Amino acid sequence: MGGGYNPIIPIIKNVSRNWKQYPKEKISRESIVSGYLDAFDPDFVIPLGSCKGKTFDVGYREIIDSDEIFEDFDRDWTPKYGIGLFEILKYLIKEEMKFLSREPKEFIIPRCSGPYRVFMSSVIGILPDHIEKILLEHYSQHLNAREAKYTIHDYAELLNPKLTFPRR
Repeated sequence: MGGGYNPIIPIIKNVSRNWKQYPKEKISRESIVSGYLDAFDPDFVIPLGSCKGKTFDVGYREIIDSDEIFEDFDRDWTPKYGIGLFEILKYLIKEEMKFLSREPKEFIIPRCSGPYRVFMSSVIGILPDHIEKILLEHYSQHLNAREAKYTIHDYAELLNPKLTFPRR
């Protein structure tokens, strides 16, 4: 997932010598991960990729499996952890969009392609297919949302504050 409020913390295999401030300083990979966790202070940790299923010392934080987030999601479209996109959209439509804005926002449902697709997806916030389907069927007409294709060449366009997409 990643994003501004969902940091992706790397688990490194070998500590680079560039991490050391002093020539003989010993820095462990555990202390690097611990430093990231202390800096971002997440409520819980979700191991992904090759880290999935492994155990880590994450302090007092709860480790959850990524599959748990959308457990029972189809029942009421609410994730098990955190605030869901549809809860935010319901509020936005009910409270914010009832007024005519002097500077209207443009809502897009992005599609990313090209060699930088993963980077662009993290910048924009690509939704899982089943969530995007719900968004298109139940919310796109209220938001006047449109689908749009983006590549790395469109990055500057995405900085426009009038443009609203899932990560924003």
